[in-house]
Amino acid sequence: MKVFRHPVWSVYRHEWRQYVYSPLTVIFLSAFTGILAAGIFLVGDFFSTDEASLRLFSIFLPWVCIVLVPALAMRCWGDETSDSSLELGLSLPIPISQLVVGKFLAGSTILLVALACTAPIPVTLIYLGEPDLGTIVAGYVAAALLLMVCFALCLFAAALVRDEISAFVLGLGLLLALMLAGWDVVAQVSKGTVPPFVGAAMVSLSPKHWYDQVTTGHIQFAPLVYFFGVGSLALVAAVWAIQARRAQKPLSATLAFSLAGFVVASFALPAALSLARSVPMGLDLTEQREFTVHENLLTILGTLPDETVVDVYWSDSEPSVPFAIKSHARRIIERMRLLEGRARGRLTVNVIDPRPDSDEEMTALSQSVRRVPMTSGDYFYLGATARHNDRTGRIAYFDPRRQQLLDYDIAVLLSELGRQKTRKLGILSPLVAPSHLEKGRPGLSLLEDLKQSFDVAAVPHFSDTLPDDLDALLVVDATILKKDMLYAID
Repeated sequence: MKVFRHPVWSVYRHEWRQYVYSPLTVIFLSAFTGILAAGIFLVGDFFSTDEASLRLFSIFLPWVCIVLVPALAMRCWGDETSDSSLELGLSLPIPISQLVVGKFLAGSTILLVALACTAPIPVTLIYLGEPDLGTIVAGYVAAALLLMVCFALCLFAAALVRDEISAFVLGLGLLLALMLAGWDVVAQVSKGTVPPFVGAAMVSLSPKHWYDQVTTGHIQFAPLVYFFGVGSLALVAAVWAIQARRAQKPLSATLAFSLAGFVVASFALPAALSLARSVPMGLDLTEQREFTVHENLLTILGTLPDETVVDVYWSDSEPSVPFAIKSHARRIIERMRLLEGRARGRLTVNVIDPRPDSDEEMTALSQSVRRVPMTSGDYFYLGATARHNDRTGRIAYFDPRRQQLLDYDIAVLLSELGRQKTRKLGILSPLVAPSHLEKGRPGLSLLEDLKQSFDVAAVPHFSDTLPDDLDALLVVDATILKKDMLYAID
């Protein structure tokens, strides 16, 4: 076949043989698997988390990449006197671009083999619990994209220098800087010291930021644009650097040219990613379709008044909160961020940590957000308020037992902000008396939920007519009704 006779395939086979017959490849695969397993099972103490997910895998993989991927790429462009492989490769009738692509594909294959060696981790998850298989698939897709883009960046770093040690140090420094740009701690430290748009641009340049988004199980268009865009730019930059070395240009000129290209990409890439975020394309691999927004909720987002603000109060800094609550809180915040993106500027979501004895805690209490006590004696907050002008709605506590009704609760919270008046609901049932609306009825908690969204009125089931001002009617267990009432309902 002509495909297998292509120069890229020839370079790929040559580089693949170099990796396969080198004992350093076995050391690399063992180190990759061993360090990652040690981080998950020893440092992260996987068995005590009581969580069947790839969360710890997703935490440690980027930091393993920082050290091991530069070690794999540092020998690709070595130009030492004892090794004439680069000189030989450049003398062949093969374009430099095809040489770069062939080396990239061979190195990426080794990284994918290393990723396949971690298969016992998801097998352990399936054996011990009932993980979300779609999220596991998305986690490995994200891991493959991360490894490949990191290798492309390290190929570029190695092309800038001549010796292997400098290539390793430069690649490690480049990956470390990009990873830290997407770390939450760095974003919090830089908050207030740099303009918001600069901070957002720094985060959008980090592969860790987009990697974390894909690992949630939602593969959107913007992360794919980032990984393929940055990988392609790195390979193009590597071609330019090798061409400069072939022409024996000074290293300082090559570095200056590369720095100028990086600055241009730093401005162009965030703009492209901002446009990509507006593309409503995505693949929801989660079992419960957590990122698939219901059509009715989308309709509510489309009718939201401008400058609607939702404040989510979550005690993120409280270490004694049970892990199940932390997972529930992360799911809520991710959902809110998703809705913020789909609202097209109408909705702003703020995540606030109400630390004890802080102004944020006083604000949460004044907004009737519930303080939830724990058996340890501490407490936490997990609620939200929505406001627009003088209208305010609230969810005092996101109860984990209602996680399947999260979209419904959010829809109720937001729908009330756009209404000019409260709708009136009539309940026709022998089970509900007018006194139950004030005092409550044991075993019928639905009344309290309805009272949050409607002006509820109890209609006697033996009446002949319905009130004229009802917007909706709920009939519950009314097996015997008068003929006039049946006509009124029709």
